[in-house]
Amino acid sequence: MISAVVDVLLFCIIAYGLFQWCLVFYHMVALTKHYKDDIDPWSWRTGFNPFNGLVLFGWLKPEGRIHAKKCWFAIGKFVLIVSVPLLLALLLRALTGIDLLEMA
Repeated sequence: MISAVVDVLLFCIIAYGLFQWCLVFYHMVALTKHYKDDIDPWSWRTGFNPFNGLVLFGWLKPEGRIHAKKCWFAIGKFVLIVSVPLLLALLLRALTGIDLLEMA
């Protein structure tokens, strides 16, 4: 019974993580279209990296800032919902020898 529950939880965590990374990819691609008119996202000014708008919000139009915020929000949810539980499972195995991932 525990094995089935762990299987379902692991599947849900991985599926949710993939969904969050799809959102990140979508918002990063959309971000390149929302720079201010005087800034070329593929120029030396951005270091030839159009995703610098994720950090430098001043270069973006308001629509671009919305995409950047949603991108950071999706990254944060991935970290909290996927990375933290898996790291806690690995930490539990290291400290006590109980392997939650092997139970699945």
